[in-house]
Amino acid sequence: MKKNWLKLIKVIIITLSFTAKMVYSDAPFTLTIEPEEQTVNIGDEVTYEISVEAEEGFNESIRFELEVSALAWNTVFDVGILDPPYPFEFTYSFIIPEELPIGATASAIVTGYSGDYKVEEIVSLTINDPGFEIPGFPIESIIMGGLSVMIFLWVIKKEKPSTIA
Repeated sequence: MKKNWLKLIKVIIITLSFTAKMVYSDAPFTLTIEPEEQTVNIGDEVTYEISVEAEEGFNESIRFELEVSALAWNTVFDVGILDPPYPFEFTYSFIIPEELPIGATASAIVTGYSGDYKVEEIVSLTINDPGFEIPGFPIESIIMGGLSVMIFLWVIKKEKPSTIA
Protein backbone atom coordinates (compact mmCIF):
# COMPACT_ATOMS: atom_id res chain seq x y z
CA MET A 1 0.00 0.00 0.00
CA LYS A 2 2.84 2.40 0.84
CA LYS A 3 4.51 1.67 -2.50
CA ASN A 4 1.36 2.72 -4.36
CA TRP A 5 1.28 6.02 -2.46
CA LEU A 6 4.96 6.58 -3.21
CA LYS A 7 4.34 5.96 -6.93
CA LEU A 8 1.43 8.40 -6.86
CA ILE A 9 3.54 11.05 -5.13
CA LYS A 10 6.33 10.56 -7.71
CA VAL A 11 3.80 11.00 -10.54
CA ILE A 12 2.46 14.17 -8.93
CA ILE A 13 5.98 15.58 -8.46
CA ILE A 14 6.92 14.77 -12.07
CA THR A 15 3.68 16.38 -13.27
CA LEU A 16 4.30 19.47 -11.16
CA SER A 17 7.86 19.66 -12.46
CA PHE A 18 6.64 19.50 -16.05
CA THR A 19 3.90 22.07 -15.40
CA ALA A 20 6.35 24.39 -13.68
CA LYS A 21 8.37 24.63 -16.93
CA MET A 22 5.57 26.64 -18.53
CA VAL A 23 6.48 30.10 -17.31
CA TYR A 24 3.88 32.87 -17.36
CA SER A 25 5.21 35.84 -15.43
CA ASP A 26 8.86 35.65 -16.51
CA ALA A 27 8.27 35.24 -20.23
CA PRO A 28 10.44 37.61 -22.26
CA PHE A 29 7.48 38.61 -24.44
CA THR A 30 3.93 39.93 -23.98
CA LEU A 31 0.77 39.80 -26.10
CA THR A 32 -1.97 42.37 -26.58
CA ILE A 33 -5.18 41.34 -28.35
CA GLU A 34 -7.77 43.78 -29.77
CA PRO A 35 -10.72 43.90 -29.53
CA GLU A 36 -11.18 42.38 -26.09
CA GLU A 37 -14.94 41.83 -26.62
CA GLN A 38 -17.03 41.26 -29.74
CA THR A 39 -20.63 40.36 -30.53
CA VAL A 40 -20.89 38.25 -33.67
CA ASN A 41 -23.21 36.04 -35.69
CA ILE A 42 -22.66 32.49 -36.90
CA GLY A 43 -20.76 32.71 -40.19
CA ASP A 44 -19.23 36.14 -39.44
CA GLU A 45 -15.54 36.71 -40.03
CA VAL A 46 -13.81 37.72 -36.80
CA THR A 47 -10.50 39.56 -36.90
CA TYR A 48 -8.06 40.06 -34.03
CA GLU A 49 -5.11 42.42 -33.99
CA ILE A 50 -2.27 40.77 -32.10
CA SER A 51 0.68 42.83 -30.85
CA VAL A 52 3.89 41.21 -29.62
CA GLU A 53 6.40 43.08 -27.45
CA ALA A 54 9.65 41.41 -26.40
CA GLU A 55 12.53 42.15 -24.09
CA GLU A 56 15.71 43.36 -25.72
CA GLY A 57 17.80 40.40 -26.85
CA PHE A 58 14.84 37.99 -27.21
CA ASN A 59 15.33 36.47 -30.68
CA GLU A 60 13.26 33.29 -30.58
CA SER A 61 10.27 32.37 -32.75
CA ILE A 62 6.81 32.35 -31.15
CA ARG A 63 4.12 29.84 -32.15
CA PHE A 64 0.53 31.03 -31.77
CA GLU A 65 -2.79 29.28 -31.44
CA LEU A 66 -6.34 30.47 -30.83
CA GLU A 67 -8.66 28.29 -28.77
CA VAL A 68 -12.37 29.12 -28.89
CA SER A 69 -14.70 27.42 -26.42
CA ALA A 70 -18.31 27.80 -25.30
CA LEU A 71 -20.25 25.37 -23.14
CA ALA A 72 -19.26 21.87 -24.33
CA TRP A 73 -17.95 23.09 -27.71
CA ASN A 74 -14.24 23.70 -28.30
CA THR A 75 -11.85 24.14 -31.26
CA VAL A 76 -8.25 25.24 -31.73
CA PHE A 77 -6.98 27.27 -34.69
CA ASP A 78 -3.28 27.19 -35.62
CA VAL A 79 -2.43 30.88 -36.05
CA GLY A 80 1.16 30.28 -37.16
CA ILE A 81 4.75 31.06 -36.20
CA LEU A 82 6.16 34.55 -35.81
CA ASP A 83 9.88 35.13 -36.24
CA PRO A 84 11.82 38.10 -34.82
CA PRO A 85 12.41 41.04 -34.86
CA TYR A 86 9.97 42.37 -32.27
CA PRO A 87 7.83 44.40 -31.63
CA PHE A 88 5.47 43.10 -34.28
CA GLU A 89 1.75 43.47 -35.03
CA PHE A 90 -0.38 41.18 -37.17
CA THR A 91 -4.02 40.29 -37.73
CA TYR A 92 -5.67 36.89 -37.60
CA SER A 93 -9.16 36.22 -38.99
CA PHE A 94 -11.45 33.20 -38.82
CA ILE A 95 -15.09 32.40 -39.56
CA ILE A 96 -17.46 31.73 -36.63
CA PRO A 97 -18.32 28.03 -37.09
CA GLU A 98 -21.95 26.88 -37.32
CA GLU A 99 -21.37 24.44 -34.45
CA LEU A 100 -20.83 27.26 -31.93
CA PRO A 101 -23.80 27.49 -29.53
CA ILE A 102 -26.04 30.47 -30.39
CA GLY A 103 -26.55 32.93 -27.55
CA ALA A 104 -23.45 31.71 -25.71
CA THR A 105 -20.50 33.77 -24.61
CA ALA A 106 -17.35 32.10 -25.85
CA SER A 107 -13.86 32.63 -24.56
CA ALA A 108 -11.09 32.98 -27.09
CA ILE A 109 -7.63 32.29 -25.72
CA VAL A 110 -4.67 33.43 -27.79
CA THR A 111 -1.54 31.58 -26.66
CA GLY A 112 2.05 32.27 -27.62
CA TYR A 113 4.65 29.50 -27.09
CA SER A 114 8.40 29.92 -27.26
CA GLY A 115 10.67 27.27 -25.76
CA ASP A 116 9.59 26.83 -22.14
CA TYR A 117 7.52 30.03 -22.18
CA LYS A 118 3.77 30.29 -22.56
CA VAL A 119 1.80 33.54 -22.63
CA GLU A 120 -2.02 33.66 -22.80
CA GLU A 121 -4.48 36.46 -23.40
CA ILE A 122 -8.23 35.86 -23.09
CA VAL A 123 -10.87 37.76 -25.04
CA SER A 124 -14.61 37.17 -25.27
CA LEU A 125 -17.08 36.54 -28.08
CA THR A 126 -20.85 36.78 -27.65
CA ILE A 127 -22.70 34.76 -30.29
CA ASN A 128 -25.91 36.53 -31.34
CA ASP A 129 -29.18 34.65 -31.51
CA PRO A 130 -30.49 35.93 -34.82
CA GLY A 131 -33.98 34.56 -34.12
CA PHE A 132 -36.61 34.46 -36.83
CA GLU A 133 -36.35 37.43 -39.14
CA ILE A 134 -37.58 38.50 -42.54
CA PRO A 135 -35.33 41.26 -43.88
CA GLY A 136 -37.04 44.65 -43.81
CA PHE A 137 -39.81 43.60 -41.39
CA PRO A 138 -39.57 44.01 -37.62
CA ILE A 139 -40.48 40.88 -35.67
CA GLU A 140 -43.53 42.61 -34.14
CA SER A 141 -45.04 43.15 -37.60
CA ILE A 142 -44.51 39.51 -38.48
CA ILE A 143 -46.21 38.35 -35.27
CA MET A 144 -49.19 40.73 -35.69
CA GLY A 145 -49.60 39.73 -39.34
CA GLY A 146 -49.55 36.04 -38.43
CA LEU A 147 -52.12 36.55 -35.65
CA SER A 148 -54.40 38.50 -38.03
CA VAL A 149 -54.31 35.69 -40.57
CA MET A 150 -55.05 33.08 -37.87
CA ILE A 151 -58.06 35.06 -36.56
CA PHE A 152 -59.38 35.60 -40.09
CA LEU A 153 -59.14 31.85 -40.85
CA TRP A 154 -60.81 30.99 -37.54
CA VAL A 155 -63.75 33.36 -38.24
CA ILE A 156 -64.23 31.99 -41.76
CA LYS A 157 -64.25 28.43 -40.47
CA LYS A 158 -66.87 29.29 -37.82
CA GLU A 159 -69.30 30.68 -40.39
CA LYS A 160 -71.16 27.83 -42.03
CA PRO A 161 -72.62 28.44 -45.45
CA SER A 162 -76.42 28.34 -45.53
CA THR A 163 -78.00 25.54 -47.48
CA ILE A 164 -80.81 26.15 -49.98
CA ALA A 165 -83.67 23.80 -49.60
